[in-house]
Amino acid sequence: IDALPPSQSDDLTTRARHLLEAIAKDDPSLATDIVFPRDAYVAAKDAADPGKQWDDKVASAFQKQVHLLHKRTSGIERAQLTGFELGLPISQVVPKKHDMKVSLWRVRHSRLSFTIDGKLARLDLGELMSWRGAWYVLEMK
Repeated sequence: IDALPPSQSDDLTTRARHLLEAIAKDDPSLATDIVFPRDAYVAAKDAADPGKQWDDKVASAFQKQVHLLHKRTSGIERAQLTGFELGLPISQVVPKKHDMKVSLWRVRHSRLSFTIDGKLARLDLGELMSWRGAWYVLEMK
């Protein structure tokens, strides 16, 4: 487990670009690289069936959010990424029953910034969590 939180990286920006593309094309499969990995969730989550919980709460919710954001964002097909900003503060998750059983880094309210026809827009990513030196979306709002 990481002693220090991951920093902003070119890799994260690339994966954020994939997320914007997934929303623009209404295709969640284009951004699977930004979703908290299922094997990591199974290894880290204290739950009776963490794999099923990931399927239901992480993957399914991510797919629904991508579809919802595509529908409700007028002109999203023409979106151009302008930046990605990690939220603050970054905090360490303390292992506890029914949550994470290992210590990971968590950050809320990271923002994906983009323009549509020159007009700036932002998307709040509810929660990112670290795994092996990289940030992943655990929840979008």
